[in-house]
Amino acid sequence: MTGPRVSGCRAGLPVVRQGSRITGRDNLHLVGRFHRLGAREARRRSAELLERFGLAEVADRLVRS
Repeated sequence: MTGPRVSGCRAGLPVVRQGSRITGRDNLHLVGRFHRLGAREARRRSAELLERFGLAEVADRLVRS
């Protein structure tokens, strides 16, 4: 992850500033880190969730809001 710009927090989730380019995988990793998972565990859990929901093949696409 290259470090999206996080501007604050709403409802317990980090808010990525408009104009930031982030993938679905990076977004899950960011949320995991926000919830105090270590980097390795956040990556592992992100991969697990992407597989579980059938999104692994599109995980590296940029998220649009």
